[in-house]
Amino acid sequence: MANEDEKYVLIEEAKYDNYFPLIRIYLDKTIDGPDKYREVFQKLQNSDDKTKIQFILNTPGGALNTTIQFVDLIKSTKAKTEAIIYKAMSAGSVIALCCDIVNPRPNCMMMIHTLQYGDGRIKDINKHDWRIKHYMDITHKLFSDVYRNFLTENEIKKVVHEGYEFWLNRNEIIERAKKAGKEVIE
Repeated sequence: MANEDEKYVLIEEAKYDNYFPLIRIYLDKTIDGPDKYREVFQKLQNSDDKTKIQFILNTPGGALNTTIQFVDLIKSTKAKTEAIIYKAMSAGSVIALCCDIVNPRPNCMMMIHTLQYGDGRIKDINKHDWRIKHYMDITHKLFSDVYRNFLTENEIKKVVHEGYEFWLNRNEIIERAKKAGKEVIE
């Protein structure tokens, strides 16, 4: 059993260029409920434009509601954000592509797929259920925003509505991130 006092997310604070604040946030577990990330969210909200925040991603993905909060706060922070990618699956890919800088490490991987709900993929569940329609609408809007120019609109539709999965290696991430106008560290 895990120690209750153990932090769910490791946050390190240092300096870059020997002066400016550097915050490293390790997302190396399943993205869980937003309560696990309160300190991360505070750092994003309170950082200034001299701060650099690095997300070290090695995650299988996770909760949509928490991912949406990450998207909002990463996009609105004044800090410069960098995604250091080892494994960015599902929600991890969304968080990575919200960052200003994409830094895919050798042998990294990224997987983009549709929302999973309950026991299966959204596309496999009764689409007449109002909750499913609601989640599909949210997912399509989120993906259209986050994956814009990283995926084509047709690819986004395939992911959201047909359950297609994109598995990307380092070179594919670099190529697509550049096309999307991201700063890329090779």
